Amino acid sequence: MKKRYIILFCAVLFGIVAFIVVTSLPTQTPMTDMGAVTGGATSDTSGLTPEPAPVAGHDRIVVTSPVMGKSSISSPLMLTGEAAGWYFEGSFPVDLTDDTGKIIAQGYVTAQGDWMTSDFVPFKGTLEFTVPSGVTHGYLVFKKDNPSDNRQLDDSFSLPVIF
Repeated sequence: MKKRYIILFCAVLFGIVAFIVVTSLPTQTPMTDMGAVTGGATSDTSGLTPEPAPVAGHDRIVVTSPVMGKSSISSPLMLTGEAAGWYFEGSFPVDLTDDTGKIIAQGYVTAQGDWMTSDFVPFKGTLEFTVPSGVTHGYLVFKKDNPSDNRQLDDSFSLPVIF
């Protein structure tokens, strides 16, 4: 009987020590290029790493073209980037609006790979439009394609543009 208590005590003690060791180990952050996702520069002080190209987006979509704040857009407009979880049947909608939200053009971007994944998948599309007279600013509104009736699953990203 005494032998069982000693074995039980040793097992509990081993478990406590293992727990302390495991929880005190530093966690590792996955290696990702967060500068590209957020559009920020990396903090490399050596000057040897070039700053990533400016991009726009949020945690589930990155727009690489048009480049935010670089120049005015014109028709036809090439749209490129990557998105994760925004596709339905391999595409998702894009609206071009004026600065008041009035729709100027609508279209779709199409996945350039297997879209049935939770990973980022490149997209490409072209949007043709005519800018109404007097309109100088607007937005490209990328919309998560949500075929369900659950509006809580809706998501969008608005990119400011100059005409």
